[in-house]
Parts: sequence; structure tokens; C-alpha cells
Amino acid sequence: MTFAWDARRFEDLTSFRSYVFSLTKPAWIRRIVMHHTWKPVEASWRGLESMAALERYYRDTVVWYDKNGIAHRGWSAGPHLFLCKGSSNSTLWDGIFQGTPITQVGVHAGECNDGLGIEDVGDFDRAPWGSDLRALNLGVVNILLDWTDLPIFRVVGHRDCGSPKTCPGMMVDLNLFRNDLLQLMSDPWVEFGDCPPPVDQRVWDFNQRWLERRIELGPSLGCPQYANNGTGAVVRTFKNGIVVDDNNHRGKAWTWEELLRGS
Repeated sequence: MTFAWDARRFEDLTSFRSYVFSLTKPAWIRRIVMHHTWKPVEASWRGLESMAALERYYRDTVVWYDKNGIAHRGWSAGPHLFLCKGSSNSTLWDGIFQGTPITQVGVHAGECNDGLGIEDVGDFDRAPWGSDLRALNLGVVNILLDWTDLPIFRVVGHRDCGSPKTCPGMMVDLNLFRNDLLQLMSDPWVEFGDCPPPVDQRVWDFNQRWLERRIELGPSLGCPQYANNGTGAVVRTFKNGIVVDDNNHRGKAWTWEELLRGS
């Protein structure tokens, strides 16, 4: 069985972006999944030498069980990216490392293997990301969102994939991380002038697919109305229709004509 691995290092976000956008976006990518290595940590990370050790581990050593409970060794692929800031040789060992090519399906998160797997080098159950690593994560994930055209709510942790693992670490607040990602993107609420939605609710709302129907809906007729009752419900009216965001509809838009037809 061929093991999918193409280890390479990108020194900075500029070189990584150039590489990513030289590739054809595959159709299988449904999300971006955040992990932490737990081991190795920054102090023991050796760049491409560590990547070679990880290749051997994922290819030959890691144990998995099939549906009959029979143990096997070795995966067909591994995670896609490894990010490190804080190694003992920042010139050679810090940066962005590719393992499994980002155009190929990886193995890293069970039911979420339909996503790109990003491993942060370190144990982030014990401490949060440092500022440099946080900035690197924001840059890398923002590039991947641009490339894949995925919405921000598709950035998840391994812990969100039916796994007992805590990835990307108990000390990492993914809601805050997604909110920080939003600040790197254009704000769709400029049109609301003096009454945009609360910042803490913009991440969820920004990702709703109703934005694709913005032209059909016409101009806004006023501020969005929030029902802060634990459901995250938001209702907003437009000249030609209405949008309801909640845990059931996730940004469903209807034109008045569709409502009259009962569709």
C-alpha cells in the first residue's frame, strides 16, 4: 500500500500561499480540522527530521482497529500540515510543514477525514498557543479558507468529530479563534450602518449561506433582531424577503414570493 506523504517546509505564509494557489482545489475537502501533536513538543521538534519520524510512525507503527475489532498497523496517510513556533532552531525548524499532500485525503480525525488536518506542535492541554503560533494558525487557516471557499464554521477541532481527544488542546478556545479569523475577512454587516449584530454573534452569522442570495433579497429594512434565548435565533427582514438563522435553519432565506407559494 502506498503511503501518501510529501514532506516539505514553508518558511513563511507568502511561500505557503503561493504553493497552495498553484494547486487545483479538490472536491473532497469539507472542513479544516485542528489538532495538537501532544508529543513531540516544541523543544524536541527538529523540522524535516521530525517529519521523517512522523512519516515512519503513521506508515508503520500507529495501531488502528477495523470493524471486526482486528488490530492493524499503519495508515494510508497522515495529517496534512504541522505548524511550529518556538523550536530550539527557529531558522530551520520553525514554520509550516506539509506531511500528506493537501490535495489528497488524509488520516487524522476519523469521521472528519473529509477535512484538512492541521497539527500544532506542542501540548496545548497544558498551555495556550503563544502569540507567534496563534498568528501562524490564523494566517494558514485564512489561506486555506480562501483556497477552499469554506465558511468559518467549518473550522473545527478533532474534539468536535466524535472523538474523546481534546485537540487542538483544552487551552485553545476555537470560538475565539474563529472570531479572530473573521476580523481578517470583509465584514458583510457594513450595510447595517449603526446597527450591526453583536461581535460575538458575527462569526456564526457570517458563515450562513443566505449571503449567496443577497441580491435577491434586496435592501435591508432595519437592524437584525436577535432572540438571545440560547438558540442563537436571528431574524432580519429585507425588501424582497426574510432570513431566519437558528439551530434548525442555519441562515435559511425565503423571498416573499416563496413564502406565498409555501416553498
